[in-house]
Amino acid sequence: MNLSVSSWNYLQAYGADARLFTAIDEITVNSFGVELWLDWSAEPGIIPERKEEIRTKLAGVNLSAHTALKECDFEKFKAEIDLCAYIGARALVVHVNVLGDRANDINAAGIKFAQQSVDYASTKAVAIALENGSFSALAKVMKQVCGLKACVDVGHANIEGLEETKDPKLIYNACYLKKLKERIVQFHLHDNHGLCDEHLFPGEGTVDWKRFLQATASTGFDGTYVLEMKSNDNPIEAARKARNFLTGIYRTLKHSNHEMV
Repeated sequence: MNLSVSSWNYLQAYGADARLFTAIDEITVNSFGVELWLDWSAEPGIIPERKEEIRTKLAGVNLSAHTALKECDFEKFKAEIDLCAYIGARALVVHVNVLGDRANDINAAGIKFAQQSVDYASTKAVAIALENGSFSALAKVMKQVCGLKACVDVGHANIEGLEETKDPKLIYNACYLKKLKERIVQFHLHDNHGLCDEHLFPGEGTVDWKRFLQATASTGFDGTYVLEMKSNDNPIEAARKARNFLTGIYRTLKHSNHEMV
């Protein structure tokens, strides 16, 4: 499995005491990729100010970024895209609720912003990946914006699902995932009990991780799985624990498939 760790995990654990370069060093020395949380509130401005150091430290590392954007502001988003291109981030993730919380909230201006952003990012070799809050909103934008990629958040999916079909289990539906196969660039991994966004370790909530990994494996997905979890004490130990849990399931599935062949 191609696993990354979000630097957001460190903000959740340490708050104002979080240090970006400590997070980067711990994540990479443990052989994870990095998802860089651009809204690094513990040290405001550090990412653009020290982008050269970040670029050097993360050279050769599987790197993506998560936007700090809260609304449709093309100039701010363009600056983030430029930053991603400079430091070598292959994808920039944005929540669908930047465009609207529900499908009916997304208007022509939101679609235009999304297409403009994707078109600009393509000139910089950066993929814009829209993350599901509402699956219905994600589906609407994906249908209308050419070249847009997807980031499927497993925790969000476990809470909501796709309301129109009354199916909360699309993350286990291989046929559904296959439809998005060429557009999914990464999955965000965390667990919950189906009621709120708890960001638990995989295995501590109600997500069926075996079914999920079976579904993604059947699509031939070879992109990135990003661990996005809350930890009150040691984020990298939590990431190692999650890796052991998930790769154990993944290896079992691979072995079973090999025996069947």
